Amino acid sequence: MQVLEARWRLFGQVLRRDRNIPANKAMLFYFSDNKRARGRPQTTLPITLNNDLKKLIATKLELTTQTDIDTLQKIDQNGMPSSPR
Repeated sequence: MQVLEARWRLFGQVLRRDRNIPANKAMLFYFSDNKRARGRPQTTLPITLNNDLKKLIATKLELTTQTDIDTLQKIDQNGMPSSPR
């Protein structure tokens, strides 16, 4: 559970930063590249965060496009209306 919280804390820090920092540029590049590689599925931070999002929150939020990142930024700024704990 500590790893999960630390992962989301780090992602929240990245969301609150300027779009010109390398971490945000890397996320933009990751979500703009729609190629599916052959072989074993990759285990990347965005894939792991998306899996966490599906398991923990009872909403239809996903982390698959840049629009989803923008939505999560708005939620991070305003707070989630009914976040389960």
